[in-house]
Amino acid sequence: FEMFRPSNLVLSIEAVFNPMEVVSADGGSKKHQFSVPKTLQEEVRHILEDTATAKGDPKVVLRTYHIVTAFNIEPYSPSFGPSSPNSIVQSPIRGIMTVYGYALPDPDQPDRLSVWFSGGKVECGESKSSPEFQVWKRIFGTPSAVAGGVGEVPPKKKRVLTPPRRRTFREGVMVIAARLLMGAEGYNDEVDEESGEMGYTFSRPVGGHGKAYVDIIHLDECTRVMRGHAGTLYVFTRVGGGKRQ
Repeated sequence: FEMFRPSNLVLSIEAVFNPMEVVSADGGSKKHQFSVPKTLQEEVRHILEDTATAKGDPKVVLRTYHIVTAFNIEPYSPSFGPSSPNSIVQSPIRGIMTVYGYALPDPDQPDRLSVWFSGGKVECGESKSSPEFQVWKRIFGTPSAVAGGVGEVPPKKKRVLTPPRRRTFREGVMVIAARLLMGAEGYNDEVDEESGEMGYTFSRPVGGHGKAYVDIIHLDECTRVMRGHAGTLYVFTRVGGGKRQ
């Protein structure tokens, strides 16, 4: 599913992070607002209750499984093609995409975590007063802030509206599928004019034991190695002196 548009934007990936923290029931509803696959709802409810009362197996907890990707929108190159949305980009524009995920131990498979994703967002990493932020909003389809050269902010009286880019047939099909299958909201919508953010949620996320999971192959204080249900190998190293949870 293509969460954001335009989907043919050329990017470079700077880093990928996978923060995993224990989700507690006390006050957690404000910090963690998420939906749960239907087949896991009862189990998650019991685990959160046990976590709050210090009952049950301390190893059986709900954890975050967020995927945070830092990227750059690349300056235009003729190799991107004449219709590339990068055509208005003259210098790299930093951005951050976060996918909100959660992980639950599989009761039948040791060292396996069942995972699901309940939403996400993408945001600009540049200052809101910068020319790059104005180009960011122009790329994702809000009122144009460029009247002359790329990145120039014109007076308000010269500001003109850029008609929202229409979805392609493929994008339209993907949006309908996401709404029907996963209850997607905010999916593939335009950027917020003030914050420069785009976000979406799934009210019916896909997941369940044996459906989407990662197997923990190796885990120590510094390194985590996992293999996904499709065979993809993930290697993460601890950064920032974070505590093990």
